[in-house]
Amino acid sequence: MINELKEISSLSAQLNCKSGLMFYKLLCSKQADFISQNGGVQIDATSFNDPDYEAECLDHLGFFISKDNLFSTWINKGSDFHVSDVMDACNALNRLSTNEFKLGASFIIDNLHNALTTLGESTQIQTDCLTNILYSISEMELNSTDELNNELNLMVDDQNLQSARLSM
Repeated sequence: MINELKEISSLSAQLNCKSGLMFYKLLCSKQADFISQNGGVQIDATSFNDPDYEAECLDHLGFFISKDNLFSTWINKGSDFHVSDVMDACNALNRLSTNEFKLGASFIIDNLHNALTTLGESTQIQTDCLTNILYSISEMELNSTDELNNELNLMVDDQNLQSARLSM
Protein backbone atom coordinates (compact mmCIF):
# COMPACT_ATOMS: atom_id res chain seq x y z
CA MET A 1 0.00 0.00 0.00
CA ILE A 2 2.87 2.43 0.79
CA ASN A 3 4.37 1.86 -2.66
CA GLU A 4 0.99 2.47 -4.30
CA LEU A 5 0.64 5.79 -2.41
CA LYS A 6 4.17 6.80 -3.49
CA GLU A 7 3.30 6.00 -7.10
CA ILE A 8 0.07 8.05 -6.93
CA SER A 9 1.99 10.91 -5.30
CA SER A 10 4.60 10.74 -8.05
CA LEU A 11 1.90 10.83 -10.73
CA SER A 12 0.39 13.87 -9.04
CA ALA A 13 3.76 15.66 -8.91
CA GLN A 14 4.36 14.88 -12.56
CA LEU A 15 0.91 16.18 -13.47
CA ASN A 16 1.52 19.41 -11.54
CA CYS A 17 4.91 19.85 -13.23
CA LYS A 18 3.60 19.06 -16.67
CA SER A 19 0.59 21.38 -16.36
CA GLY A 20 2.74 24.15 -14.89
CA LEU A 21 5.35 23.80 -17.63
CA MET A 22 2.69 23.77 -20.32
CA PHE A 23 1.31 27.01 -18.89
CA TYR A 24 4.84 28.43 -18.70
CA LYS A 25 5.50 27.47 -22.33
CA LEU A 26 2.29 29.25 -23.30
CA LEU A 27 3.47 32.37 -21.42
CA CYS A 28 6.80 32.25 -23.28
CA SER A 29 4.90 31.96 -26.55
CA LYS A 30 2.62 34.89 -25.67
CA GLN A 31 5.63 37.02 -24.80
CA ALA A 32 7.43 36.03 -28.02
CA ASP A 33 4.35 36.91 -30.09
CA PHE A 34 3.94 40.24 -28.32
CA ILE A 35 7.57 41.25 -28.85
CA SER A 36 7.57 40.03 -32.43
CA GLN A 37 4.43 42.03 -33.24
CA ASN A 38 5.52 45.17 -31.39
CA GLY A 39 9.26 45.15 -31.86
CA GLY A 40 9.70 43.17 -35.03
CA VAL A 41 12.18 40.92 -33.23
CA GLN A 42 12.08 37.14 -33.16
CA ILE A 43 12.71 35.82 -29.68
CA ASP A 44 14.99 32.89 -29.22
CA ALA A 45 17.59 31.87 -26.71
CA THR A 46 20.42 33.55 -28.64
CA SER A 47 19.07 36.85 -29.98
CA PHE A 48 16.69 38.12 -27.33
CA ASN A 49 17.90 41.17 -25.37
CA ASP A 50 16.08 41.39 -22.04
CA PRO A 51 16.34 45.07 -21.01
CA ASP A 52 14.78 46.28 -24.23
CA TYR A 53 11.42 44.65 -23.53
CA GLU A 54 11.01 44.17 -19.78
CA ALA A 55 8.98 47.32 -19.02
CA GLU A 56 6.83 46.99 -22.12
CA CYS A 57 5.98 43.34 -21.38
CA LEU A 58 5.14 44.15 -17.78
CA ASP A 59 2.87 46.99 -18.91
CA HIS A 60 1.05 45.02 -21.61
CA LEU A 61 1.24 41.37 -20.55
CA GLY A 62 1.63 41.65 -16.79
CA PHE A 63 4.78 39.51 -16.77
CA PHE A 64 8.25 39.28 -18.22
CA ILE A 65 10.40 36.20 -18.80
CA SER A 66 14.11 36.79 -19.33
CA LYS A 67 16.18 35.04 -21.97
CA ASP A 68 17.74 32.66 -19.42
CA ASN A 69 14.29 31.57 -18.29
CA LEU A 70 12.66 30.98 -21.67
CA PHE A 71 11.31 27.49 -22.31
CA SER A 72 13.40 27.36 -25.50
CA THR A 73 16.56 28.16 -23.50
CA TRP A 74 15.95 25.12 -21.30
CA ILE A 75 15.51 22.88 -24.35
CA ASN A 76 18.69 24.29 -25.91
CA LYS A 77 20.67 23.55 -22.74
CA GLY A 78 20.37 19.83 -23.34
CA SER A 79 22.39 17.96 -20.71
CA ASP A 80 23.26 21.24 -18.95
CA PHE A 81 19.60 21.69 -17.97
CA HIS A 82 18.94 21.34 -14.23
CA VAL A 83 15.81 21.39 -12.05
CA SER A 84 17.15 24.59 -10.47
CA ASP A 85 16.64 26.37 -13.82
CA VAL A 86 12.89 25.95 -13.43
CA MET A 87 12.95 26.85 -9.73
CA ASP A 88 14.86 30.04 -10.57
CA ALA A 89 12.41 30.83 -13.37
CA CYS A 90 9.41 30.43 -11.04
CA ASN A 91 11.02 32.83 -8.58
CA ALA A 92 11.89 35.29 -11.35
CA LEU A 93 8.38 35.17 -12.77
CA ASN A 94 7.02 35.95 -9.33
CA ARG A 95 9.32 39.01 -9.13
CA LEU A 96 8.71 40.13 -12.71
CA SER A 97 4.94 40.10 -12.79
CA THR A 98 2.20 42.49 -11.83
CA ASN A 99 -0.15 41.90 -8.91
CA GLU A 100 -3.02 41.39 -11.34
CA PHE A 101 -1.09 38.66 -13.16
CA LYS A 102 -0.16 37.03 -9.85
CA LEU A 103 -3.83 36.84 -8.86
CA GLY A 104 -4.57 34.66 -11.85
CA ALA A 105 -1.35 32.74 -12.33
CA SER A 106 0.40 32.34 -9.00
CA PHE A 107 -1.51 29.16 -8.13
CA ILE A 108 -0.17 27.36 -11.22
CA ILE A 109 3.38 28.64 -10.82
CA ASP A 110 3.42 27.87 -7.08
CA ASN A 111 2.16 24.32 -7.76
CA LEU A 112 4.91 23.86 -10.32
CA HIS A 113 7.56 25.16 -7.94
CA ASN A 114 6.34 22.97 -5.07
CA ALA A 115 6.00 19.84 -7.22
CA LEU A 116 9.59 20.04 -8.46
CA THR A 117 11.02 18.77 -5.19
CA THR A 118 8.63 15.83 -5.10
CA LEU A 119 9.71 14.43 -8.47
CA GLY A 120 12.43 12.38 -6.82
CA GLU A 121 14.73 11.97 -3.86
CA SER A 122 17.70 13.79 -5.39
CA THR A 123 18.14 16.78 -7.67
CA GLN A 124 19.56 14.45 -10.34
CA ILE A 125 16.42 12.29 -10.29
CA GLN A 126 14.27 15.45 -10.30
CA THR A 127 16.25 16.83 -13.24
CA ASP A 128 15.95 13.58 -15.20
CA CYS A 129 12.20 13.40 -14.64
CA LEU A 130 11.77 17.08 -15.48
CA THR A 131 13.86 16.72 -18.63
CA ASN A 132 11.53 13.98 -19.86
CA ILE A 133 8.54 16.19 -19.14
CA LEU A 134 10.16 19.17 -20.89
CA TYR A 135 10.85 17.23 -24.05
CA SER A 136 7.34 15.80 -24.14
CA ILE A 137 5.94 19.32 -23.87
CA SER A 138 8.36 20.78 -26.41
CA GLU A 139 6.60 18.77 -29.13
CA MET A 140 3.19 20.25 -28.26
CA GLU A 141 1.75 23.23 -30.06
CA LEU A 142 0.35 25.45 -27.32
CA ASN A 143 -0.77 28.74 -28.80
CA SER A 144 -3.99 29.31 -26.90
CA THR A 145 -5.60 28.61 -23.58
CA ASP A 146 -8.09 26.30 -25.38
CA GLU A 147 -5.22 24.10 -26.60
CA LEU A 148 -3.74 24.15 -23.10
CA ASN A 149 -7.10 23.17 -21.56
CA ASN A 150 -7.49 20.28 -24.02
CA GLU A 151 -4.03 18.94 -23.18
CA LEU A 152 -4.66 19.31 -19.46
CA ASN A 153 -7.96 17.43 -19.69
CA LEU A 154 -6.21 14.59 -21.51
CA MET A 155 -3.52 14.49 -18.83
CA VAL A 156 -6.04 14.41 -15.99
CA ASP A 157 -7.96 11.61 -17.69
CA ASP A 158 -4.73 9.65 -18.11
CA GLN A 159 -3.73 10.20 -14.48
CA ASN A 160 -7.16 9.11 -13.26
CA LEU A 161 -6.82 5.93 -15.31
CA GLN A 162 -3.34 5.22 -13.93
CA SER A 163 -4.48 5.92 -10.35
CA ALA A 164 -7.42 3.56 -10.77
CA ARG A 165 -5.09 0.81 -11.98
CA LEU A 166 -2.84 1.26 -8.94
CA SER A 167 -5.71 1.06 -6.49
CA MET A 168 -6.98 -2.25 -7.90
